[in-house]
Amino acid sequence: MFADDTNVFIHGKNKALVVKQANQCISDLNCWFTANKLSINFDKTCYTVFGIGRTDKDIKINLAGTEIKRVLIDEELKWVENIDYIYNKVVKYIGIFYKLLNILPATVLQTIYFAFVHPHILYGIEMYGSVSISHLDKLSKLNIKLLRILQKRDLCTRTDELYKHIILYQLPICMLCR
Repeated sequence: MFADDTNVFIHGKNKALVVKQANQCISDLNCWFTANKLSINFDKTCYTVFGIGRTDKDIKINLAGTEIKRVLIDEELKWVENIDYIYNKVVKYIGIFYKLLNILPATVLQTIYFAFVHPHILYGIEMYGSVSISHLDKLSKLNIKLLRILQKRDLCTRTDELYKHIILYQLPICMLCR
């Protein structure tokens, strides 16, 4: 485990006690990091609250007088903003692939796809189980469009045929096609 991948989960029924435990925990972690010649990066450190108190503004986590930033996650865990963010990143590659289609060999295009598109599609895939199919569908359709471009296939090409021709990482991509 790397220090920058540290996650802590604190739970309880008493909000004040949980906040106190969280503040003590971040202080203890800071002592451990300092003893091991590490430091907390306040720009990358954040917390979220799950449960009844998630909308409370009075929950504050501090370390040595510095307030740790709080991030809000979609309260209904529909991941709509996450999927929209990924969609907006990936949609930019349509024009790029159209321009490169007749310049680069298919193997190079596939490598570019797996380097720049595939990681975005896989990002957060574990959470997509709770996403409505209608919202996830736009990401799936975008991926299919990119696969059609890369493989120089027309709209009549069946989706399963597109995925059969993708050699690497075929199984995780197909998870989008429920």
